[in-house]
Amino acid sequence: MTRRSVLLGLSLGWPSLGSLAQLQETPELVLSMGGGTPLGPGKSPGFADSVVVEAFRRIGITAEVIPLPAERSLINANAGIEDGDALRTRAIESNYPNLVRVPEQVMLFEVGGYTFDPNLDVITLGDLSDHAVGIEAGIKVVEGSLAEHPRLTAVKDLKQLFTLLSNRRVDIALAERWQGNWWANRLGPDCRILLMPLQREPMFIYLHKRHAALAPRLAAALRDMKADGTHARLFLRILAPLDTAQP
Repeated sequence: MTRRSVLLGLSLGWPSLGSLAQLQETPELVLSMGGGTPLGPGKSPGFADSVVVEAFRRIGITAEVIPLPAERSLINANAGIEDGDALRTRAIESNYPNLVRVPEQVMLFEVGGYTFDPNLDVITLGDLSDHAVGIEAGIKVVEGSLAEHPRLTAVKDLKQLFTLLSNRRVDIALAERWQGNWWANRLGPDCRILLMPLQREPMFIYLHKRHAALAPRLAAALRDMKADGTHARLFLRILAPLDTAQP
């Protein structure tokens, strides 16, 4: 398998990580991830891929996170084409048996709703029944919650989803909160950002079963990152500025 170079440095301003900022190494493990900015890799490192790469670094492994469509990411990771999926909820576990959960959460999954309709108020999922809804295929928590929805459109990635929304092909787009907020901010002030009443779910690193022995070591590294403030600093720098949900 071709391994791509990974930029491990997260910020020149953090003494503990700054020395890595310009270091490129051939990755030993490659994990995939759906979605993209600001959680996964884009023009700059995202929150989740930064957390994951640093956790691997702390156990002595050079890792890379590559962006793929959400459904393809799961398929590849389960097949062992990549070494795992960097960020998923437990909703995948029954259908992707080759993936092993690292038992320490990276972050919480929350759904955001995005609409240009100034009158659309969502209190329960039942409030969506009369509206055309768009989602990204492969986000299993959302797919399961809307399995019976009569006007549901699932697309390959977030770019397609928010293109549908901007063209008014759907009334509301549902997406992971931080990624959705990033896209909505680029659609302008007329795009309303709503928190949705779906269950919050912890998200984890999943490894292909051939790497199962690494799971407890990675969990310990994640706990150390939370204890020493690295996890919080990444959150404040990358995600907190996008906390713009409207009342």
